[in-house]
Amino acid sequence: MTDQLILQSILEDLKLHNQMPRRIDFSIVGGRYWCVVADKELDQLSVINEDVYTGFSDSKEVALLKALSERAERYTFIEGHQQKYNSCSTERSDGFAAIPKIMNSSSARSNAFNEAVERFVWSM
Repeated sequence: MTDQLILQSILEDLKLHNQMPRRIDFSIVGGRYWCVVADKELDQLSVINEDVYTGFSDSKEVALLKALSERAERYTFIEGHQQKYNSCSTERSDGFAAIPKIMNSSSARSNAFNEAVERFVWSM
């Protein structure tokens, strides 16, 4: 299945369940797509903001898929925290990640490294 078909399927499901984000914005940074997804019209004026979800990729579709994945991760963490799951016992969702079962360990390791770089850059 192509990235476009996966994205189309996810967007249709989000629309069907009235769960579409309020905003989806794209920028091009260094020739790659930076996608920001938000559920509010305006962002907080803070460098670190838990109200936006981001994705970065050579592909516009993959950048959006990554941002939507971060959104799903955060909502999953919030629900787990409210339900008092041990895996969600921290105050914030830092380090909480969803990895599709179809990914091999090499891809998962590469993605984990990219996430660590993203967190490091975000904190500067």
